[in-house]
Amino acid sequence: MSSISFQVIWIYSPDEHLRERYIFEEKKQLFAEDNMLSVARGEIEFFERYGQIFMKIEGEPELLLSDKTIIIAHNYDSIIGIQDVINRGFEVLDYSSSDGAPYEEMLNDFEEVSDKEHLIDIVNKWINFYRYDFKLDPIRRIKHRALNLFSHILVDLQTIKELCETHDFGQLVKVIEDIRTTWEKPIHGCNSPSDQLAKLQYLLVGNEEEKKNTNVLLLSFRGKGRSLYHWLEQLPKHASYLTSSEWENLLCITGLASQEDKTKKGITFIRRKDSSIFNLCDEVGDTITNASDVCKKINNLHNKFSAWITQLTDALDCLEQTIKS
Repeated sequence: MSSISFQVIWIYSPDEHLRERYIFEEKKQLFAEDNMLSVARGEIEFFERYGQIFMKIEGEPELLLSDKTIIIAHNYDSIIGIQDVINRGFEVLDYSSSDGAPYEEMLNDFEEVSDKEHLIDIVNKWINFYRYDFKLDPIRRIKHRALNLFSHILVDLQTIKELCETHDFGQLVKVIEDIRTTWEKPIHGCNSPSDQLAKLQYLLVGNEEEKKNTNVLLLSFRGKGRSLYHWLEQLPKHASYLTSSEWENLLCITGLASQEDKTKKGITFIRRKDSSIFNLCDEVGDTITNASDVCKKINNLHNKFSAWITQLTDALDCLEQTIKS
């Protein structure tokens, strides 16, 4: 049985991105000189046998993979057997052309590599980037999605508040009717405060029970649907993140609670109907849809909702800092 101990295996895309293929095929010899391997996606597959991970390259014999190998892969979902590699605890750093500027910068770096020492520097740079910096990106995108989910509600409340202050009751009636229509019968699913909260909770923990009711995709990690919780589970030291006060605070703020599921031997999440954000969303929804004492309540509702959004962004910032540190 043959074994290998490559420090890095870089699996590039040979089909969709011709520039990437050209660069990595050109640098194959440099990789090999420094105990690294570059190989086209589709020419390699992984599989588990007797508790060990093997690698098969097209036209080559099977090889036993060293558990110290780092795999950097272009869109790893399409690589056969990659989930076995991840399940066995190997470090797999995933990148994509949809990463935008970092992807183009990475290709520029490799295109300019001229010798072995330079190659080592560039490889280490991008290993560190995808291992540390880029892992924070899903949290940042969750924050962006959260603000998008609730910003229109805050704008609606601000508009109603201003109309009440100017006593423009004719326009107020029209605005409230428009908001009702938007909240109850939009093109892409309901957008009421309670509906938006359910979408946010689904993005955070992926509650399957809510999936059919939220009409929202999970956090898309470059095409890989995943809740923030399930994404965090894939990170090194995930246990410390998911038991941190920052994670628990985020759950509390968003009306969620974790509990041990003994039947599934894992953690499940419940929606806390007694939480302050549930009550606030219900109160905002009832006040607007029923048009009951709107002008008496709007100032307080606007302030409370604005304060909650600030709490939410602060909680996500704190979780980001915990992972970053």
